[in-house]
Amino acid sequence: MHYARHLARLREAHPALVIELMVADWRDVESSEALDLWLRVDEQAGARRLGEVPRLLVAAPTYLEGRGSPGSPADLSHHDCLTYGYAAQPAGWTIDGGTVRPRTWLRSNSSEAIHRAAVGGLGIALLPRLQVEDDLMTGRLVPLLKDADIPAIPIFVGTAAPAERLPIRVKVVLDFLADYFPVSRERA
Repeated sequence: MHYARHLARLREAHPALVIELMVADWRDVESSEALDLWLRVDEQAGARRLGEVPRLLVAAPTYLEGRGSPGSPADLSHHDCLTYGYAAQPAGWTIDGGTVRPRTWLRSNSSEAIHRAAVGGLGIALLPRLQVEDDLMTGRLVPLLKDADIPAIPIFVGTAAPAERLPIRVKVVLDFLADYFPVSRERA
């Protein structure tokens, strides 16, 4: 959803291109012959790694005023955490090479719901940087544990047609996405 607002550059370069953008925030979406291409955060047969998106821990200043900031990953067990996931038993957050079990009071399969809850001061969330960039710039959210090593989210792209038979419209969009999701981005 985030990159949709950056489509002006693609539109300017290719004004005849028509895009139908379908967004789903769950893993069970199967590829369809009706789709020219799809992006996923988990690897699927035939998909190739497009790039990655850094993640960071964030919270609203209003949450931190009453609770303080965690000084280490272990401190997350004493904070209200907002987690994104599907499984009955969430796997936890990987931080500094270990698994942290945050004290979750709200879990959702919608990263946007978690994002909005964090902005609303309801707790600490682990979210993709591109999803929270505007909030960081305006101060609605602040980064936590800035020096922590948090694995980036890999982004995979799949196409309905094999690479040698891709329509030009798909190649144009793939080039745009390759620029948007570089394999390595600087951490903030």
